[in-house]
Amino acid sequence: MKSIEQIIFIDDDEINNLISERIVNKTIVSNLKLSSFVYAEEGLKYIKSEALKIEENKLILIFLDINMPFLNGWQVLEQIEQMGEIVHNKLLIYMLSSSIDPNDRRKASENKLVSEFIEKPLSNSIILQIMKNYNIPISENKI
Repeated sequence: MKSIEQIIFIDDDEINNLISERIVNKTIVSNLKLSSFVYAEEGLKYIKSEALKIEENKLILIFLDINMPFLNGWQVLEQIEQMGEIVHNKLLIYMLSSSIDPNDRRKASENKLVSEFIEKPLSNSIILQIMKNYNIPISENKI
C-alpha cells in the first residue's frame, strides 16, 4: 500500500491554507511535509518537481480549491492530466471548495484524478479518515 509523504494545499485564500495546515498538524503524529500555494501556477511547478522525486510507493496528497484567479481548480487538473501517469500515480487529489454548485460536485466525481469533493473548511474528521486509509499515525487524543 502506498503511503502519504506530503500534503499540498492550493488555494488563493491564505487564511484557509493556514487553518488547514494547523488542523493537519494537530491531527497527525507523522512528520509529513506541508506546503501551501496561493498561486496555482507555483503549486503546479512544485507538484511536477516533487512527484518526479518521490519513491513509487509514496503519494502527495493535494487539497485543491476550485475558484481561484488566473488558473482555477479545473484548469489545474487539466495541466496535471498533461503531466502523464508517472505524475498521476503519485498524486491523491481532493477538491476542497466552498462551491455549492452541483456541477462542481459532478465534475469532481467524474474526474479520474479526483478522489473526492470536500466542502470547506477542512475538518479534523476528514483528515482522520484520509490518514487512516493510508496508515498515517494520528494523535491518540483525536480519535
